[in-house]
Amino acid sequence: MVKLPDAPITVVLGQRGSGKTSWVKQQLPALPRFILWNTVSDDYPGFDMIEDNESFFQYVWKKRNGIFRVVVNSLEENEAESFDFVCAVAGSVENVCLIIEEVDTYATPSIIPFELKKLLKIGRHYGVSMIFVSRRPPEINRLITSQAQRFVCFKTIEPNDVRYLRSIIGNPALELPEIPMLHYLDWKHGIIEKGEIVFTVKD
Repeated sequence: MVKLPDAPITVVLGQRGSGKTSWVKQQLPALPRFILWNTVSDDYPGFDMIEDNESFFQYVWKKRNGIFRVVVNSLEENEAESFDFVCAVAGSVENVCLIIEEVDTYATPSIIPFELKKLLKIGRHYGVSMIFVSRRPPEINRLITSQAQRFVCFKTIEPNDVRYLRSIIGNPALELPEIPMLHYLDWKHGIIEKGEIVFTVKD
């Protein structure tokens, strides 16, 4: 069984095109085991991609004791059911990073799927780390933001969003409307660092 070093919960925020998905992509090579719920139709070259529940379950179960890196493309038909299923599988295999794009689509301030709620409450005991991606922080279920140990914040211009983030990361949130695209504030355990997405050009 591959063991992950810890099981943090990270929330990645910012407006469209600010660099959120690029940041996620740059984390993937360092993760020996991850399940990525893909709602934005982005390409993830080099990783296995699956579109149906049965194939996903067979893939993960076969590799459950070793390394696996899989992207699950969400489909319109039975999307909510498939999302809950993916969360349940993540909890059952243990020692995995679950990455959810556009999490506010599934976990709103008033509704959160049962299996995701369970993972947020007890997932750390089974080595399940999580990365949640969203454009609008106030539209995410409060359980997610209350459990998160890390916030990676890209450009955010909506005043209500800035105020919300200020309540979490403090006054540095006031910089977010002016921060350049592909730059971000990385808040972790009360300490903030600044970062930038750098693309490597291959010869």
